[in-house]
Amino acid sequence: MTNFPPVRGLSFGSKIAIQASIINTPTLSTLTISANQFAVGNAQGTIIGIVQGLTSGSILLLTNSFSGAVQLVSGVLQVGPTPPTGTSTFNIQLTEVLSNASNSPNITSLSILANYLAIPVNITIPTISGTAQVGQTLTAATNGTWTNSPSSYTYQWNDGGVPIGGATANTYVPVSGDIGDLISVSVTAINGLGPSLPATSAATSAVIDIIPTINTAASIPGTPRVGSPITAIDAIWNNSVTSLAYQWKVAGVNGTGAGATTLTYTPVSGDLGSTLTITVTATNTGGTSAPSTSAASAAVQAALTANSTPYVILLAA
Repeated sequence: MTNFPPVRGLSFGSKIAIQASIINTPTLSTLTISANQFAVGNAQGTIIGIVQGLTSGSILLLTNSFSGAVQLVSGVLQVGPTPPTGTSTFNIQLTEVLSNASNSPNITSLSILANYLAIPVNITIPTISGTAQVGQTLTAATNGTWTNSPSSYTYQWNDGGVPIGGATANTYVPVSGDIGDLISVSVTAINGLGPSLPATSAATSAVIDIIPTINTAASIPGTPRVGSPITAIDAIWNNSVTSLAYQWKVAGVNGTGAGATTLTYTPVSGDLGSTLTITVTATNTGGTSAPSTSAASAAVQAALTANSTPYVILLAA
């Protein structure tokens, strides 16, 4: 039993209150961090780790070998201004201070965070060289420029923004299905951390066709006569012809009869005795062909004349 000293001024039977304080001196837990790597180029504020083992009310200090590389916000490690590109590791240490702790300050063992290069980030887009024409080679002339030291690149060619199946080399040869469409190339840069987002070039002009080439020349059937229209058998062309132009010639000189620039020509008296040819040129989106000239016809003959005297048919009795 505890004897308390007498309290002066109290009458017999008075009640007194006694207040006792129990002093708690906590032991700080071992500090650990969940982070083990981050990447140069991460946006500032990106969370890379959580500090574990904190005691309520303590003050936590962060020390690292590259000042500002990581910042500490309420027990959360975040990317700060990152260390120089190429730095592979850096040291980090946490110090916890609590005034009434039995083991203050509390210092982590030295932690090492791996610092990886960020995935490549595009600065300028790729470019294309070559003519956007069927059969002509387009090339990814430049891969664009990138941050974070890409070690390789992949390619995807697009028609009107839609990936072309199998077109994954750094060159592409347009086909007839691309005519009128815009071609671009998307480049993906790769480094040790992984692939970038694709960067897409400006598009080419609309793909044009190959200039038409002759398959079968035109021909002139029959025997031409003055005043009688004669129709040539048209030429046959390769490569998506969009329009044709004709020119009849008489002994190598442009004809003067009706239809001299159509498929059907009517010889005039001045053509009598001369041969005819027809020259055809074809045009498509790629341009105009070389002229194709038919073989010469037979010589133009005189017009057929109508018999003004009726025929009389005599029948034997």
